[in-house]
Amino acid sequence: MVERIGLAVHAYGIAARSLELTAAYCRERETFGKPLIANQVVRHKLVEMQRQVWVARCYVRSTAARYVAGEEVTAEACLAKQTAVDCATYVCDQAVQLHGGTGYMHGTEVERHYRDARILPIGGGATEVLTDLAAKLLGYTSAGMA
Repeated sequence: MVERIGLAVHAYGIAARSLELTAAYCRERETFGKPLIANQVVRHKLVEMQRQVWVARCYVRSTAARYVAGEEVTAEACLAKQTAVDCATYVCDQAVQLHGGTGYMHGTEVERHYRDARILPIGGGATEVLTDLAAKLLGYTSAGMA
């Protein structure tokens, strides 16, 4: 359980860092005589990235606090990891997109986070395995059904 919560923290952490890098890049990078952030679609992407980071962070921290308090949160830890990993995958993908060719270049920080985000759904139990475990813990099984 601690491993899953740790991976979830790592996931929303790299998402938050990727967002920070991307927001700074969008303020600095100029296209057609104005910064990227002047475009509504860019601002909306940044807001959605922020929303996902906040949701993942709040869910993971809540689950971790409940675990520390001694509550049984195995299902929640599985889902918190998935939420944070989905966030990292989305945010890092958008970060690379907004950075353009620079974001895809090997050796840039945003490209590194993009690669790191891809391995997170596997560590600590693959997403599919953890989803099945959560389903069993939540009582979503076929046992006892006619």
